[in-house]
Amino acid sequence: MNPREAKELENLFASYIAALIENINRRFCESSPVLEAFNIFDPMMVPDQREEIRYYGQTQMQVLAEHYFRDKPEEGDRYLKVP
Repeated sequence: MNPREAKELENLFASYIAALIENINRRFCESSPVLEAFNIFDPMMVPDQREEIRYYGQTQMQVLAEHYFRDKPEEGDRYLKVP
């Protein structure tokens, strides 16, 4: 492969990767908040302070409930109760 062919191949790969990234971002942009909400299940994210634990993950649970119980919001509400 000569330098010109190598450069053309490099440009082709760069264009392909850029288009792939754009398509993935466009496809999953609405899913981003839902994916981020799953951080609630990461044990490293649980707060050390007792007061903070009571309210830990309420925002994430709200996002997940709205997403997974879109057709039955009353079902999702039962997961949002603070003891």
